[in-house]
Formats: sequence, structure tokens, C-alpha cells
Amino acid sequence: MNQYLLNMFHQLGLSDQPASILVSGTLILLIGLIALLATWMVRRSLLRLIQHVVRGNRLHWDDALVHNRVFTRLSWVVPVLVFHVARDLLLPPESQGAEILRRLISCGFVLVGISTLNGLLNAVNEIYKTLHHRSGKTIRGYIDAIKIVVYVVGLIFLAAILTNRSPWGLISIMGGLTAVIMLVFKDSILGFVASIQLTSMDMVRVGDWIEMPSRGADG
Repeated sequence: MNQYLLNMFHQLGLSDQPASILVSGTLILLIGLIALLATWMVRRSLLRLIQHVVRGNRLHWDDALVHNRVFTRLSWVVPVLVFHVARDLLLPPESQGAEILRRLISCGFVLVGISTLNGLLNAVNEIYKTLHHRSGKTIRGYIDAIKIVVYVVGLIFLAAILTNRSPWGLISIMGGLTAVIMLVFKDSILGFVASIQLTSMDMVRVGDWIEMPSRGADG
């Protein structure tokens, strides 16, 4: 297809460089439209089918998955897959542009994974609250801790992809910065750990009366 478009632009009187730019732009536009169409078809058919199945049963956990848009978030992998399959059509495999495109596609997969895991964790929290609403316990602190791990790991992989370095090398560098991070964000880290301890030890429940005169809390 590249050669066909190149010949067509040559017949219109364009030289090699403008014709090559137009070929790349045309292919990107075409594949982008295909990606949007594929995403629309998946959401219109597959997601509607999933929602229909979910509403038709008596289970609660799948309702939480739909409510937190887990399947919708996952559907964003479709346009990334389209560009992944068609990337050799856009640019020569050995070119620098192809390498940049490969990294961007890899970043797309990582971002979709982070978003999907975030929605899945929200769904787990919602399912737990539905099943244990009478106990007054919550796992929100644990969910937030897992989310932080997911975000940190995701950012490490994104940085590794963009810089073309090993993620393990970046992790070793971050290990050296741990002391600085703990010093700067000491209060935030202590508050976060305290919230997890309150949750795990069941020290506070919804409806409890809390008094803290030093902070003006009484209610």
C-alpha cells in the first residue's frame, strides 16, 4: 500500500519527500479511523452483550465490574492493538520513527493495564462493601495501598519504555532515592500507614463518636 500511495502522489507531481510525508499521514489517518471503528464495534456489540448478561443474573460482583467500567477501560486495548498490528505499514521497521511508534504503542498497553487494574480494584472494594456492609469494616486502605503499588510500577515501566532502559535498573535507582522520598513525604506516609492500621485493627467504624480536642473534632 505504501508504494501504491507513493506512486499516486508522484503522479500528482509531488517529489519524494512531500510524497513520503503524505503517505505516512494518510496511513496514520486510515489506521486511526480503523482503530476508532474497531473500538466502536467492540463497545457496541461485546460490551452491550456483557451488560445484558450482567443485568440478567442475580450475581452482584459482575454489577460492580460494570459500574466501575472495567470492561470499558479494557476495551481501550483495541485501538492500541490495531496500531500494533499495522505499525509496519506506517513506517519502515528499521527506521527511527518505527522505534518511537513501538515505544508509544508499548506505553499504550501499560496505560490500559493501569486503568483496568484501577477499575478492578474499585470493583473489589465495592463488592466487599456490599458483602460486609453490616460489619462496618472497610478495605479501602488496602485498596489504596495496592493502587499506589500499581501506579508506581506502571510509571517505572513507562519510564523504562520511553528511555529504552531496563525497569530493574530504574528500580535500583529509585531505591537510592527512597530515603529522600521518605524524608520529604514523611507526614503523608505516616498518615497513610496510620489509616491502614486503623482499618486492619478495626479501631474505627462508621457511626463512631470521635473526640480530638487538639484538632477541634467532636462528633
